[in-house]
This record gives sequence, structure tokens and C-alpha cells, in this order.
Amino acid sequence: MTFRIGSFAQSQALLADTLRNQSKTFDTQRQVASGYKSDDYKGLGREATTLLSAKSTRARLEAHKQNNTRLDLKLNFYDTTMRELEDSARSLKQNVLTALSSTNGTLMVDQVKNILDRTIGLLNTQLDGKYIFAGTRTDTKPVNITDAAGLLALPEPPSGAFDNNKIKPSTRIDDNVVMEYGMLADEVGQDFLQAMQRILMFDSGTLPAGAAAYGPAGSFGNPLTPNQVAFLENELSRMQAAADGITAQTAANGIRQKQLEDTQIRQEREVTFIKGFVGEIEDVNLAEAVTRLNQDQVALNASFNVISKLNNFSLLNFL
Repeated sequence: MTFRIGSFAQSQALLADTLRNQSKTFDTQRQVASGYKSDDYKGLGREATTLLSAKSTRARLEAHKQNNTRLDLKLNFYDTTMRELEDSARSLKQNVLTALSSTNGTLMVDQVKNILDRTIGLLNTQLDGKYIFAGTRTDTKPVNITDAAGLLALPEPPSGAFDNNKIKPSTRIDDNVVMEYGMLADEVGQDFLQAMQRILMFDSGTLPAGAAAYGPAGSFGNPLTPNQVAFLENELSRMQAAADGITAQTAANGIRQKQLEDTQIRQEREVTFIKGFVGEIEDVNLAEAVTRLNQDQVALNASFNVISKLNNFSLLNFL
């Protein structure tokens, strides 16, 4: 009986199988080392388009998050400054009330001047070298006077004290939301400065607009004259209105802070979700990959062993 041995075809088949095992082992080793299923989008097949879309969304959200972090700092800075302005407005009214209750106005004007100095400084507040109440003219002081003399030199109301423009800064906090967040010095401070201007005008001997019934004007002393008392009592409502206006601006800023906070919380959740979604597509399961690597290495070693043994066989072994 005759036997025919086709060793060439068998060797070629075994070699092809070994190369496949080797390729699988290399791929699994790369996955374990990198943590990714593939080095390129081609290796992800149909999921590549979904992955690109998810990464684009994540990039936009990350950009919004960074922008909103900077905006949060600005809004907090506005809040701090506005609360100090509220304190100044309350101090003005309280000092006038104290003068009225004691009928002594000798210290009141100096206190008004101190409050004015503080108010000018607050309205000229800077953040990162930019004036926050100047509109988009962030390189220009929004209040151009420096003291009581400068305020008295202006006609009433003191609109000439302000150099801010009327364009409030705004920024996009989400794909579909643009927030106007800026405050303007004249909107915040003009009524307040006018309330102080009128007291200083009266003290310097000039009757403010609409105060003819309280003349003659003159320095507030001890005791206050009946016409001075009447004038100051009439001005209390103006001071309260100025303080209420500042409070309203502070509240509006607080609403923006709350809106931004809610947006940041939602964006953080969306980023967390998308990171997980992206990871499901491109990240390899390391435990499974290590298991596959061990199996692939066993199969590859087995292929090498078989090839090694076949290389030692010859026809003589069967004769």
C-alpha cells in the first residue's frame, strides 16, 4: 500500500494560523498597554462616527465649563462690590438720621465725603486690570471725579461724572444661552452720587433742584436749623431710593449667579455622562483584555511548538 504525504499544504495552513494568532496577540498587547480598543477610528468601525460626535459635544461642554468658571469669578466679584455699595448707601442714610436725631450736623458732611470717596473707589473697581463697571471700555475709569470738589463742580444730576459706555459685557454660557452680565457705573451709582451731591451743595450754600422751600442753604452745624432739618428729612426718600436701586442691581446679579450655577451643575452631569459614553466606545475592558492576551499567548506558543516539531519531521521518520 502506498501513502502520499502533502506536507507543504499543511505547513502553509499552520503558518497562516500562526500569523493570525501572532496578530491577535499583538493587538491585545497594544490594547492592554494603551487602554484603548484601537489606535485609530478605522478600528472602531461604525462606532467611529458616534465617537466623533460625542467627543465634539464633550469639547464644547468643556469649553463652556472653562468660560463659566471665569464668569463665576466675575459675578462673585460684582456681588462683593455691590454689597459694599449697599453698605455705603445705608451708611449715608444712617448718618443723616443720626444728625437729625441729635440735631447736630457738624460731622455729617465729613462722613458724606468719606462715603463718596469709598463709592468712587468701588465704582472704579478692577478685576485682572479691567474696570468692571465701565461697560466695554474696560481700560477707562468709569468715574472721572476723585473727590467732593469734583462732584460739586458738576451740574445736577452728576451724569458728567461717568465715562462708561452703554454696552454691557455678555458671554455664551451654553450652546443656546448668552448671558448679559455686566453692570454700568452710571446705572449703579448716579442716583447715589446725586443724593450725596445735594447734601454737599446745600452745605456749600447752593440750593439743589426743587429745594427752594428749604432755603437759605448753608453749612450744617450744631444745632441744625429748622430749614436744614426739613431739607434733610425731605432727602431721606431720595437716599432710600438710591439704596433700593443698588439692592435691585445686586439681586439681579444674584439671579445671574443662580442661573450660572444651575447651568454649571447640568454641564458637569452631561460631561460625566459623555465621558462614560466615550469610554464605552473607545476604552478597552482591561480585565477582559488581559484574559484574552493570556489565551492568545497560549495559542501562539502552541502554534510555534507545532511548527517546531513539524520542522523536525522528514519522510525518513515514516520509513
